[in-house]
Amino acid sequence: MTRWLILALVALIGSCAKEDGLPGTVGGPGKGDAYPGYTAYFIPKDKHDPTPNPVQLISKSALRFQVLFDSSCRYASKKPENQKDINKLYGFSDCASFHHENSARVGWLWNGKTIELYAYCYADSVRSSKLLGTLSVGVPAELGISVKGNQYIFDYAGRQTTMKRHCGGDTFSGYKLLPYFGGDETAPHDMWIYVREL
Repeated sequence: MTRWLILALVALIGSCAKEDGLPGTVGGPGKGDAYPGYTAYFIPKDKHDPTPNPVQLISKSALRFQVLFDSSCRYASKKPENQKDINKLYGFSDCASFHHENSARVGWLWNGKTIELYAYCYADSVRSSKLLGTLSVGVPAELGISVKGNQYIFDYAGRQTTMKRHCGGDTFSGYKLLPYFGGDETAPHDMWIYVREL
């Protein structure tokens, strides 16, 4: 019960955040209306999160969305070994806990030629990831994350990938996880990621 009260308080505080920029834009100047129907997430240079980053509680059986990465998502890490760090795209915390305890989201990185997409999960505080496939910059893609018993099911490009889940049931309860750059490095320049929930 205490955990739910903390999550509700965080959501209440987060919902008071003022959104700047264009309609449908989370922070940032400029390109928010480049792809109508999408929410534009702006991650400023030297930051991890889009601004603002309001907490939104969520309880469903599946989260389906389209994503589009523009050319701003090409990058080179300051330390070459960090180029393989998985950035976070979209997903949810689960099991009425915090996201570093239990969560499922799609991760991504720029490999120098294309975007790699990953299933990225925490189950009972143990992190795991699996490659889902690749995506070209400027090309929209549809993804989904659903739950079934003790599994997360990721859908991408006609394939399903399963990952371990700590709790059971056919719905998840937690808060939505929005784009995040890193690993331990911050965004090397301004970045735009476009998401449309389905």
